Amino acid sequence: HCFRAACRLLSSTAPAPLRSTRALPSIHSRLAVPVRISQPTLQSRWNSTDSASQRPAQQEQPREQEQEQEAPDAEKQVEARRRRLQEPPTPKETVFIGNVFYDVTREDLKKAMEKYGVVEKVVLVLDNRGISKGYGYVQFDSIDAAQRAVDALNMRLFEGRRVTVQFAQNNVYHRRQLNAPTRTLYIGNLPFEMTDRDLNELFKDVQNVVDIRVAVDRRTGQARGFAHAEFVSTSSAKAAMAILENKLPYGRRLRLDYSKATSR
Repeated sequence: HCFRAACRLLSSTAPAPLRSTRALPSIHSRLAVPVRISQPTLQSRWNSTDSASQRPAQQEQPREQEQEQEAPDAEKQVEARRRRLQEPPTPKETVFIGNVFYDVTREDLKKAMEKYGVVEKVVLVLDNRGISKGYGYVQFDSIDAAQRAVDALNMRLFEGRRVTVQFAQNNVYHRRQLNAPTRTLYIGNLPFEMTDRDLNELFKDVQNVVDIRVAVDRRTGQARGFAHAEFVSTSSAKAAMAILENKLPYGRRLRLDYSKATSR
């Protein structure tokens, strides 16, 4: 009887050693529980009256005002440009010629325009393939010559097409800045057919000339189209330039400048 009681006792307590008598750690202690923020706190952030939250809106307002100011300015510029284009161009040395036949070359245009005066520059506008776009610019030595070309050629047939010839908006050629005045003048664009007599005729109204040196090709002995004239003083060189600017030997406008080096 005691043995059976002992067996029942052992059978009822046998699994006990397999169980830990130490309290198991709580599962919640191992997990990172997110911190909850109350709804009023979130609302206070979104609805905050802090200056930092209003700063972007304050920055956008000046930008919008600048855009509103730029729009009228751009419209005014476009309108002013439209009015300038609609106004007839003022008479000047340069004429625009449009609706030109595409086979017309720069030389053809220059030859045709030389009937009305001295042609200083011809610009035939080309595309990226080197083909004429059908228009160009011709600059004469005077407004009178340009006026004669406009009167004679505007809406007239030229090489089989009726061309438009009008005063250009701007001159295509601007005189470059001269060197500092010296006692020596550079004289370019001299005609190759000029003789000594022609040279004396060119300088007959010029005073205080010390020496005139005409550039000559050493191999051929032909003139190279420019010369240097030395004077007794810088003021004499200035006076000579004012006179030579109005000279047109063989119909050619001289290119004048002060030489950087003076032999004396």
